[in-house]
Amino acid sequence: LQLGGSLAELVRKGGKLGAEFQDLAIMCGMSAGFSAVFGSQITAALFALEISCVGILPLGGLFPCVVSSLAAGTVARAMGVRAMRFYLSASTPDVLFYGQVLVLGIACGLLSILVCYTFSGVRAGLARLFPNPYLRVVVGSAGVMVLTLILGTKTYLGTGEALIAQAIDQGRAAPQDCFLKLLLTALTLGAGLKGGEIVPCFAIGASFGCVVGPLLGLPAPYAAAVGMVALFCGVTNCPLTALMLGFEVFFFCNPGGFLMAVAASFLVSGYSGLYAKQKFAFSKTASPEGLAHEARRERTGPL
Repeated sequence: LQLGGSLAELVRKGGKLGAEFQDLAIMCGMSAGFSAVFGSQITAALFALEISCVGILPLGGLFPCVVSSLAAGTVARAMGVRAMRFYLSASTPDVLFYGQVLVLGIACGLLSILVCYTFSGVRAGLARLFPNPYLRVVVGSAGVMVLTLILGTKTYLGTGEALIAQAIDQGRAAPQDCFLKLLLTALTLGAGLKGGEIVPCFAIGASFGCVVGPLLGLPAPYAAAVGMVALFCGVTNCPLTALMLGFEVFFFCNPGGFLMAVAASFLVSGYSGLYAKQKFAFSKTASPEGLAHEARRERTGPL
């Protein structure tokens, strides 16, 4: 997302396009980057539209984002980049199934709050303790290496793709996996080593779902998939994108389960999120005055 948006902005400047095209260029770059990495082309286009202001989709950017997503995804696949896809065994949804998924979605929404506050808290704490950014990087790197030596495994380093595959393909995860991945990711990002947040959050959610789901009576692989999607929704506040991610990556396996989990996670996660500049156009809950968010009444002029 960062690389795609930055490259698109360089192209805009090089093409002598005005500042009024800056937001659109960044959105197209984000769509292209997401699509190239994950191969989820519909999800990528939706994410760029949904991320900046929750509740409002700038549909004027739909066509450019769709073109960017499809083009980047096609080129990436032609160059041999593998799309993220998993096959799940379907179970018959019933009232009990939706109740189980609801509880898991609520748990993922609460976990998303912990994830966001841990990321921001570690970042703020390290910045306060080590104002010099170079020293902060050294200390953070040393901390990651020491923890890795203590744990005796490199499982929690990197993006966490191995954890995702282990949880979804094999239905296997240790209870501590999600929390150790959260700790090491927070330390890495807080030290200033920008390696991305989305895929580590996928790993945290998949590991969490794989452990909690069977306790609720859900199959471990399906619960891992639901946990991955629901946590993504909670940390990004992008329910439409998260829902489409579940559909594309898991081939519409029991889509009602993803729908329930995403809705629950979005509601429970509140207004925390990975992106500090993200805005909320509407409240997440209905109020006596309708769906208008408090901040909306402070705006001047038309929406």
